[in-house]
Amino acid sequence: MVELLQRHSELSDGAAGVVGGLTLLLVVVSRPLVGCILAAHPQRIRLALAGSIVAGAAGTLALVAAEPAWLAVLGALLVGFGAGIPFSPAFTAAARIRPDAPAASVGLVNTAANFAVLVGTPLVGLSFSVGGEGRLGFAAIAVLWLGALAVLPSRRALGVEEAVPAR
Repeated sequence: MVELLQRHSELSDGAAGVVGGLTLLLVVVSRPLVGCILAAHPQRIRLALAGSIVAGAAGTLALVAAEPAWLAVLGALLVGFGAGIPFSPAFTAAARIRPDAPAASVGLVNTAANFAVLVGTPLVGLSFSVGGEGRLGFAAIAVLWLGALAVLPSRRALGVEEAVPAR
């Protein structure tokens, strides 16, 4: 992200680094915060996940545009929240799916996330050597964000029981 902003925005190198750091900060802050909020309102988990996907895609596209500077900052904020929101529901659902082996389930989810970073980072880096100087790689990330909407689990799969109607 910092490299993209250095090449395509009016931000200084230092400011681009701060904006990139904002994304990581928001991921760290939003993970437990969203977990607490969704624990109190489990019926909103699917909506929160869909919102996070849309926020992540929109933020990534804002980073592709990179100008004006406020748009790049907004993009970083949206990507940070978008990446942080699914954390708690993903691990909770993994543990719920295999109650006999919750640690293995959580480990698998974590491995998948690390694999995506391990493979995705060099591929996005490679996009800086082709036309668009990185914009193509970030546009592809936005498409992947939106593709996640197609496989968004149902409320039931997320462990949200339907409310029983009152008599």
